[in-house]
Amino acid sequence: MFKFALICPKQMKSTVDSQEPLEDDGDYEYLVMVGSRLLAAADYRFTLGGFGSDDWNLDVEYDMSSFVEGLPDLLADLRTKGAGEIDLYAQGVERVLKFSRVQDTVAIACISRTDWTPNPPIEYCDYVELEVMLKRLATNFAHALHRLSSPIARLEPFSKWLREEV
Repeated sequence: MFKFALICPKQMKSTVDSQEPLEDDGDYEYLVMVGSRLLAAADYRFTLGGFGSDDWNLDVEYDMSSFVEGLPDLLADLRTKGAGEIDLYAQGVERVLKFSRVQDTVAIACISRTDWTPNPPIEYCDYVELEVMLKRLATNFAHALHRLSSPIARLEPFSKWLREEV
């Protein structure tokens, strides 16, 4: 079953420098990459499973970053077009998740660009459940940055994610 989550460490490292100057506070992808690096340094974990594997053994800094980079577009595209995708482009993972909504159900196709083969290649998820998981990831990402006192948490869309209820 397709699922994913950002998991808070039991004990966060206190040596994380979350106050480094930001080069571009208006570049969403850059901010996600910096934020993901901070969360990785604080021992957050990212889990994703499905397509025959309960845990893809992904990391926070690169793999979750690529997932979060695609979050806003995926949410908007599912609402307006009924389809969207997430490209997990990191070397070694190299998979594309293609989402296609038909009423209350979303078909998720996994296309691998490596030797790994998804089995099954398509999974199905309730649209509301998927939307909750996506929003929860966004909210947890923003809250984690806030806990680390990162200035990224005060920027859009992260500050909006802090205010959202999931």
